[in-house]
Amino acid sequence: MRKTAAFALLLLILVGHACAQPLSPVKESKLKKRGARLIKESEAVGLSVGIISRGQSYYFNFGTINPDFNVAPTSQSVYQIGSVTKTFVSLLLAQAVIEKKISLDDDIRKYLDDSYPNLEYKGHPIALLHLANYTSGLPDNLLPASATEDSSAFQTEQRMSTFTKKDLMQALKTVTLDTIPGYHPHHSNTAAQLLRYIIEKIYASPIEKSVREFILDPLKMNDTSFGTEMSDHNLLTGYNDKGKAMPWFTNSFHSGTGGIRSSAADFTKYMFYLLRSPDAQTKLALRKTILVDAGTNKVIGFNPPDKIDPTKYSVSLNWYHYAPELGNSRIFADGGTPGFACYVSMYPESDLGIVLLANKLSEKVFNGLSSFADEIYKICMDKK
Repeated sequence: MRKTAAFALLLLILVGHACAQPLSPVKESKLKKRGARLIKESEAVGLSVGIISRGQSYYFNFGTINPDFNVAPTSQSVYQIGSVTKTFVSLLLAQAVIEKKISLDDDIRKYLDDSYPNLEYKGHPIALLHLANYTSGLPDNLLPASATEDSSAFQTEQRMSTFTKKDLMQALKTVTLDTIPGYHPHHSNTAAQLLRYIIEKIYASPIEKSVREFILDPLKMNDTSFGTEMSDHNLLTGYNDKGKAMPWFTNSFHSGTGGIRSSAADFTKYMFYLLRSPDAQTKLALRKTILVDAGTNKVIGFNPPDKIDPTKYSVSLNWYHYAPELGNSRIFADGGTPGFACYVSMYPESDLGIVLLANKLSEKVFNGLSSFADEIYKICMDKK
């Protein structure tokens, strides 16, 4: 990873000379009109957009930092990124594989301190890979008894603040798998939490420290932090669909699932690194592991080759892949926390990355981000 740090610094020097070059007036006008329309139609509060295109970075900001002040966000405004946090943990997983500390095929129970005979289905155990490609079969959340999916954000955050690793491991004993791991993708924060604790055990270091040492510091992502670090520099307030201010994630339990905060300026550095890095761990993190039928959401193949097929999608390590047409293969991830939404889309063939950060979480905002990202791609590629 030391070579990674050196290469990352070289990339940043190169991209630094290309930053802030203007888009053509026509493209900029189209993008600004579409962003303003998204704010209006989705009733969003603020929105920051970061684009890295062929080594050049662009930033656009819409709306306001909160409903009461007519102050626009900036490229340094900080938002919670939700489940996109998992991509950082997966990069550490890939690094551990390259360093031969672990194998993606390892039974996860090899790294757990207690006995879990329940974490297999008919002799098929959960592997490390399954924790990172959504196919573990574990429930989405194992909440403390006093916190339910219907609890208010404030109540849940308060109760989760006392929920520890020990509590999670105890709750894990109550899980019963109902399918063979590796065949049915679905979102699981429980899987991500387990992966976080396993990575911490492998590196004998808190996940916050490892992410900072191996990713954030080498990439000079100075605006990016975990909620546990209590850094509120440029941090925006997030709002729910009713316009109510929401609590930030500040306890360690969220660190591996949704605890990272970042800015558009920082995230373009991360995307640039992922798009350009020749490092083995980056390639492994983005290597497709399963092919999924979009209609049935069932795994129909493993380690799929690159192929155009709008009826299928693939999954790597906490990244989705979709190739609906020639020259338009994309790698994407999204995340949401109470009050924040994030969408990331990268187009390797076009050397293009797009991040959208919003400080309001609602169905209209969440859906609007992916649509806007698709339009940004078309605008940048002169397809619209």
